Amino acid sequence: MVSEKALIKGRAQRYLSRGNYKKALGEFQKIVQLDPMNLRARLRVADLLRKLGRSDKAVAHYKQLARQYVEEGFLIQAISLNKIILRIDPSQEGIDKELADLYAQIGTPSQMPAKGQTAEKKLPEIPLFSELNRKELHEVISHLTAKQVAKGNLVCKEGDPGDSIYIISSGKVGIFKYSRKKQGEILLATLREGDFFGEFGFFSDRKRHATVKALADSEVLEISRDDFDEIAKVHPRIRDILLTFYKKRIIDTLLAFSPLFRQLQPRQRAQLVNRFKLRRVGENRVIFEQGGPPTSFFIIKSGEVEVFASKGAGPRVTLGHLKGGDFFGEISLIFNRPRTASVRTAKTTELLELEKADFDHVVAEYPSFKGALEAFSRKRLEVTSHIISSSWTEKATAAMV
Repeated sequence: MVSEKALIKGRAQRYLSRGNYKKALGEFQKIVQLDPMNLRARLRVADLLRKLGRSDKAVAHYKQLARQYVEEGFLIQAISLNKIILRIDPSQEGIDKELADLYAQIGTPSQMPAKGQTAEKKLPEIPLFSELNRKELHEVISHLTAKQVAKGNLVCKEGDPGDSIYIISSGKVGIFKYSRKKQGEILLATLREGDFFGEFGFFSDRKRHATVKALADSEVLEISRDDFDEIAKVHPRIRDILLTFYKKRIIDTLLAFSPLFRQLQPRQRAQLVNRFKLRRVGENRVIFEQGGPPTSFFIIKSGEVEVFASKGAGPRVTLGHLKGGDFFGEISLIFNRPRTASVRTAKTTELLELEKADFDHVVAEYPSFKGALEAFSRKRLEVTSHIISSSWTEKATAAMV
């Protein structure tokens, strides 16, 4: 038997699809009466009141709902409602501060409860926001702008200028990247409410590194580089917090696409993120020398390195050039031997560095990773030996002519 609530919901959706907002409002109000904690129904009520021009009541409902969102740990959705309230009534400028105060108050770890009392609820962590104090949070919230994106429309396009970060407050988007091999775009990931994107261009070259398309009617919150810089002048700690967040995202993304690490589950990769360090090296700098001790494993985030070797006083032989996404330094770590080659930067390069102790831990923790790395390293050694042997033979022959 179909429940009363399901019947009411069906009627509400039919009225909504026909544009009969007044009758749809009445049905959604019935759902809220039956289920006061139904946040989606309460949001529908507020939206319909706004569509019907009952602005004061709409604002009151949005404010109550925003508070409920925060209490349930849905800060991003609460921020989105605040932006709607400000569009309806710009005089409500104090609501961002109220929201930041409420989130900070609820999210603060409580002391040990007294006998007979229960501990305060601890809100789930939200990347970036959970690390901010109430003043910093207020500044960030007040600088966010909301953007509606209909299903099928683009948020941003690969290659376009881009100097802002987006947070999804509702709906879902797809991250697409052009593939020369397939002569078209491929879907890399699907992001939903609470997810971030755009930070790579924000921190590096101010270009969009992927196309983002709405897979459903969505809303995103945006903060520009200029606004962020203004906030950081007053609250410099925010820059460090966002940079830490950026490093984690960079590392996790590279690990996800690395032929060595992509076999790991997302949870396992997340555990590795904090073990990597982001390191920037200027042009024509030696990262390590042939014969040196095994110290670290490296993944190239951006830039280029040259790998070369020499034999005694003989000439230097270039073994290859490595670019973004490539890795090096694993051979001496896996086989516990001195470095078999030298590596220097061909241009300014950003590296993810995993020091020996952490590398040893990862190898011991994930046997499948160790097996894949050993197999790859043996092939790399064979190729290296062949290049060196061929090169020195050619040079010796040329010297005798």
